Amino acid sequence: MFASSSRSRTRRSPAVNQGYLCRAVATENSFERAIINLAMTERDYQVLSCGAGFDTAFFRLKNMGIIDATRCRYFEVDFQQVITAKAKAILGNQALTWLCLGDAGRDGISPSYYKCGTSVRLGQYSLIGCDVTDTEDLARKLFSHDFRTDMPTVVFCECSLTYTECRRANLFYRWVAASLTDCHLVVYEQIEPNDRFGKIMKRHFSERSTPLLNVDYFPTLLDQERRLASAGFLGVRAVSLGELMRRHYGESERLRRRRLEPTFDEFEEVYQKCSHYSILEGLTNLSKSPACLRPLTVNDKDVKSSSSCLYRTRPCCDLLWRYGHSSVKVKDTLLIIGGIHLFSGRDNLLITIHMDNLTQPQSTSVLETKFTAYSTSCLWSEEPSAVIYCFGGRASPSESSSALIKIDLDSCGHPTKEEKVICTGDLPSKRWRHTMNKVDRNFVVVGGKNIDQVHDDLYICHVESRTWTKSDTKISKGLHSHAASMWRGHLLISGGLDQDENVVGGIFDFHVALNRLQKLPLQGTLVPRFGHYSAMFGDSLVLVGGVAAHVTQPGVAVIDLPSMLVTEYQLVDLPRSVATYNGSLVREDETTAYVVGGGGNCFSFGMHIGHQSLELALDNISHLKEIQG
Repeated sequence: MFASSSRSRTRRSPAVNQGYLCRAVATENSFERAIINLAMTERDYQVLSCGAGFDTAFFRLKNMGIIDATRCRYFEVDFQQVITAKAKAILGNQALTWLCLGDAGRDGISPSYYKCGTSVRLGQYSLIGCDVTDTEDLARKLFSHDFRTDMPTVVFCECSLTYTECRRANLFYRWVAASLTDCHLVVYEQIEPNDRFGKIMKRHFSERSTPLLNVDYFPTLLDQERRLASAGFLGVRAVSLGELMRRHYGESERLRRRRLEPTFDEFEEVYQKCSHYSILEGLTNLSKSPACLRPLTVNDKDVKSSSSCLYRTRPCCDLLWRYGHSSVKVKDTLLIIGGIHLFSGRDNLLITIHMDNLTQPQSTSVLETKFTAYSTSCLWSEEPSAVIYCFGGRASPSESSSALIKIDLDSCGHPTKEEKVICTGDLPSKRWRHTMNKVDRNFVVVGGKNIDQVHDDLYICHVESRTWTKSDTKISKGLHSHAASMWRGHLLISGGLDQDENVVGGIFDFHVALNRLQKLPLQGTLVPRFGHYSAMFGDSLVLVGGVAAHVTQPGVAVIDLPSMLVTEYQLVDLPRSVATYNGSLVREDETTAYVVGGGGNCFSFGMHIGHQSLELALDNISHLKEIQG
């Protein structure tokens, strides 16, 4: 609405559009819902938007008929230069001026109207130039525009105080609580600065000379609630942006967004950003209740044990700074296949590197296939020479594959032959973000997605006969971005996202011989996650990392399969230099595993990829001690 006509109208990426969508869902179901609730009453009311910038909420709600010119006064406060520019844009637009003034503004207003003083009043709509943390100046200017402290008031702060000194921000909250007898405060702000993504978020703002000055003092939802309570608000509740999305972003909206943005594939980044922003609501009149908030059903305190998983970081060469790749371990050699590199983007390299020295690759080769992002690879045989198979993957979200690729390797791990396997039978469709596991002399492929759909199927590839068989078993609502590991003829499928982009909980057990799928009766709370890794250590299924809905940074989950007991372990103070999603997990021995690569390209904070490998010492985990003994 306020965009410059001379600015190029290039289409934003699907990930950026999704970010704006999340923000819109949050404000519609908190700030705007609070306004609608007041508009449905017979009472006059006010709206105070602090740090409003070029927000268009007033014009949208007025145009929709929600804001009545006779019952609502709308105040926007920001720095003087912002107010001056916004007023000029409004007065230069006949439609916007008419929304403010009705027929009196049909022919526009003289520019001298807004040049007088630091504020502008356009009918029911006031623009006030002021530092919101200077409460004395703010009160004086508001009262000059007939602001009232005894009238029902919605106050909105969208990331407007997070960049100010904590003491001054707290003074503003105390002023609001003490001055307004019937106030509904809505705050949209960052949280969780101490996990890996939070550190990336803080660095992003610091590098742009806009450091976050409050988030370290009030890092969690509970801390945010306590902050408003101590300021004098009587009813307080906080919720993450991710939780708001799950409550209010319905299936029809998801389907519409998928039709409009079919190439969107940054699920991990959206989930993580949503878990690092919150909506905080506070009231000064307990006859009301917050518009959109209720307690979470799963959170950190439900799943964190007192124990942590020991780890250390190890340096690795810059060729391994990638995500969306696959890996295969052949004896003491690690093969990294394709993915998206920090500097060169998507490539089709096959990197050979010794497990003892991840800083020095032994060799690199260029594969013929270009569908290496989010593909899968499996070791077929090690003797007399190694053979691996790769399936599916994508070059871009609109260009994917259903090919099965056979790669022969020499004794040093160099590819000697690359062959596209021509198969018959029930051929699977194109996909990525699936899993493929070796079961006896076959491969089992589960789920995945492409630009058109999320797959709910399971396929068995009979490698020696080069035929595919589609299982009669299906996964309800489809599955992608999951993990799978073999145990005694059972394929254990964990986590993932379904077709509605909900995080799937629990463990599915696919009995390959019986062609039967069922959910395991777990004992304990398993954090639902996706984009994670899994591996078997004896009779324990170990899940590492990933992205979750209610927990900002999943650690290590151990499922003791004989007892079905679940225990979650923390990865404490995980540095920015490692990533625990979208990479690969390499099992070194009975008690050690490595996470190599991982990360993603966040639409807000840039590409962040693991620069170091993560060595997990699993021997301090109780369920795994039996393996050593």
